[in-house]
Amino acid sequence: MKVNTMDDTLPKLIVCSAREAFKYVIGHFSDPATGSPPRTWEQYAAISVQDLGNRNYGFTLTKNRFCRDVLTLSFDDIEEPDEGLCAFTPKQAAQIIAFLNKNRFSPAILIHCFAGMSRSAAIGTFAAEFFGLPDPGYPYCNSLVLDTLRTVRKSLNRNERNLSG
Repeated sequence: MKVNTMDDTLPKLIVCSAREAFKYVIGHFSDPATGSPPRTWEQYAAISVQDLGNRNYGFTLTKNRFCRDVLTLSFDDIEEPDEGLCAFTPKQAAQIIAFLNKNRFSPAILIHCFAGMSRSAAIGTFAAEFFGLPDPGYPYCNSLVLDTLRTVRKSLNRNERNLSG
């Protein structure tokens, strides 16, 4: 799990695997077996990236008293079209950008995919750019996801300038 933040006015970015995301979410609740209190009370918004063939990794994130908002997207971890697999789309990029903008004041943004190393790293890198945070320096990011996010953001910014100008 990699956490990236610069100051308290920006969301903390938590980029991780599905397993680590599950542990983070469960950490917000007390353990009825032991009576131990929650490990955290931190509120968060979540981007859950699912594989097309396995929609929820055994759990589905939903809004609750800790989770302010959830965006669930399904696409495969590919960097170029491959028959039978679903690539990341510009529509999904626009959904992520809108989600980040809507949740810019959330204390934390949880971003997960299955392994927490490629798709979520690309979204986490983009989110850091979006919020003006330092480059998190992930060793690998899905280039299709990151390039599509950057391209769609430029297009949205250009459209916004044209409308206001």
